[in-house]
Amino acid sequence: MAKEKQLILEDNSFIFKKERFQYSDIHSLGFVYIQTQKGLTQGAGGIDHNAMLDIYIHSKEKHLSIETGHQGFTFYGPSFHKKSSESLVKKYNELAFRTFDQRLKPYLNSLEKFGYFNYNEKKIFKNGDIVDKDWTKNLLTHGPWLRQPFSIFYEFKKPGFFSRKKKYTIYTTKDEDVFLAILKHKFHLSWKR
Repeated sequence: MAKEKQLILEDNSFIFKKERFQYSDIHSLGFVYIQTQKGLTQGAGGIDHNAMLDIYIHSKEKHLSIETGHQGFTFYGPSFHKKSSESLVKKYNELAFRTFDQRLKPYLNSLEKFGYFNYNEKKIFKNGDIVDKDWTKNLLTHGPWLRQPFSIFYEFKKPGFFSRKKKYTIYTTKDEDVFLAILKHKFHLSWKR
């Protein structure tokens, strides 16, 4: 797994493991940042930071992947990867800003041309229908749609004392900024941070 320092952002291009790419080469970004409170029974106490960035390039079959890593021990004591995670967050934010329009365009083109776009193995239609292989729901008529880290979801409980909740989830680790912008502008769904 590549480390955060192997990604260098420049004005018109970026370098990953000594290979140069144009920002226009990017078609998708995946990002996850997790902070975990560690107790003394799990190694050194503190907050463990782990950020993961996937960069999907048009000309590459496999995406470029960077991870700051979980807690480890160094010569100077435990490493919680806070600085490298914060640096990777800044780099992700810069990549997301520079490539937003080019990542948004294919989703909107598909919505215009076919009446739906694909996101996380789901088809999302102009009328708000979400078609998954196991379920169909609607962004506008089913709700409320709630947001948690890395996903949005809708929970439904049939009437009855012994019935259980059914959860319908859309994971948002890939192009989350683009997906949430589409939901806001096309379906009037938004959440406070």
